[in-house]
Parts: sequence; C-alpha cells; structure tokens
Amino acid sequence: MKKGLLISGGIVLLVVVYLFLLSRRTIVVKLYSTSNIAAASRCFPDTAQWAVRWPKNDGCAYQITGIFYNELRVAMRCPDGAVVKGVIRLVPLNMDTTMISWEAKGPLLFVHKEKVRQAMEAVLRDFKAFIDDDKNIYGVHFYRAMSRITTVVSITNISTTYPTTDEVYQKIDSLRAYMTDHGAAAVDSPWLNVTKMAAGSFKTTVAIPADKQVPENGRISNKRFVPWKMIQGDVRGGVYTVEKAFGQMEVFRHDHPMTIVAIPFQMLITDRRKEQDTTKWVTIVAAPVS
Repeated sequence: MKKGLLISGGIVLLVVVYLFLLSRRTIVVKLYSTSNIAAASRCFPDTAQWAVRWPKNDGCAYQITGIFYNELRVAMRCPDGAVVKGVIRLVPLNMDTTMISWEAKGPLLFVHKEKVRQAMEAVLRDFKAFIDDDKNIYGVHFYRAMSRITTVVSITNISTTYPTTDEVYQKIDSLRAYMTDHGAAAVDSPWLNVTKMAAGSFKTTVAIPADKQVPENGRISNKRFVPWKMIQGDVRGGVYTVEKAFGQMEVFRHDHPMTIVAIPFQMLITDRRKEQDTTKWVTIVAAPVS
C-alpha cells in the first residue's frame, strides 16, 4: 500500500516538475534595425499593422494583450492549445540602430519550439523591413548630401497670393536672360522657396545655380557658398505634396538631431509649364544643415 502511494506520489511529482519546466521554457529573438528609435516608436503601437504581420498558415492565433511605451505584450495560442506569452520591445542602441526583441515564454514542447521561433522571427523581420525603409515612416526617402554649388543668382518678391506656376517661371526666365546677357550659365535646376509671412503675404525667392557671379542691380543678386551639408528627398506631386514633404523633413530633422542653417528650398527638376500632370512633377526638397 505504502509502496503504491510512493510510486503514485513520485509520478505526480515528476509530472509537476515536467510541467513546471515546460512553463519556464523561453524563446528570445533579436533583430537590429537601421531605423532611429523615435521613428520606429511611432510605428510600433499600430495594432492594425501588427495584425497584418501575424503568420497566416502556422495554425497559431495571436493577440496583443497590452500596449506600453516601446513595448507590446503578445499572447500566442498554438495548435495544441498551449498559450505562449511574450513581450516585443524596442531598445535604442545608438542614433541609427534600434534593437527589436521578442521574448516569449510558455509550455512549449520541443516539437513546437522551433515553429514558434520561426513565426516570431518572421514577424520581426517584417517589422524591421518596414521601419528600415524611412519612406514608410515619412512618406519620402530623405538622405544626406553635400552641395558643391558655389554661386546662385536670385530674385525675391512679396505677393498677397501664393505664386502661380507661370509667375514662378517668369522669374526663372528673367534670371536666365539676365545671366546670358552677362556671360553666366546655369549649372543646375532652378531653386524655389515660398515663405508665408505673418501678415498673410508670400515671400517668393527664385534662384539659379550659376558658374559665376553677375552684376547686381537691386532686383537681382548673387549669393556665394562654400561646400555645405544638406538633407534632401525626391518628391513626385504638386504643390500640396511638396509642402507636406517639407513638414515631414522637419520631423526627420527632429528624429535625427540637426540644425537647419538656411532656408529650405525646392529644386525644380521637372519643367512644370511643359508637364500639366502634377503627379509627374519631380521636385527635390532640400535644406542646408549643420
């Protein structure tokens, strides 16, 4: 009798220990993104996007059970009914590197452990690919560049309304004619800056990079530069799209701390008079930075 009880008790103890060991089984997956932590953080709590990332054919069900600062708590229900609970975290390593980690714990049999790990890795790889492409975050791919332009010829005026395309190109044509008359040639696309003034008027500056200075006449002036750093991005679209891109450039500048040292401007790659479809306009938005 006692022997039978001891055997039964031993079996129960082994089962309890076995289940305890299963419950302590942990899987950790880590990936490293080139995204800035501030940018990654804005995408992180988007539960609709996470729902898209869950694997569809692994038989598991996924549920976000908590949303915190740079932390998501996730429960995975496996085909055998086991529930694996985990935490996905963002950890900044430096200005341009963010670690994405997922630590999951639950009663995992060895046969399930590798499948769960593969599912976790697939989800994190998808999120990493998304935030590594900053066009997904800002709507524009911004990049650092070095300008070699040394001279621009410019003209500025103030108007009560936003300048039309024809008005902008009238100024460009006037500058080109003046440059030709004085033996100067354009070395790059025209530049444009439109700034809304406090009184509701608009200050418009049109400039053309030139191979040399021209005589100033009170209306047309020269500006001289040494090589300088820039952030810039390629934009396709009309005036609204370009203005939106400038707003996102400010967000990018804030995410990657830098100082804008002169007025941002547009490089008019497409001749907007010749292309009536604004969705085909190509513009480079740019800002000098330190």
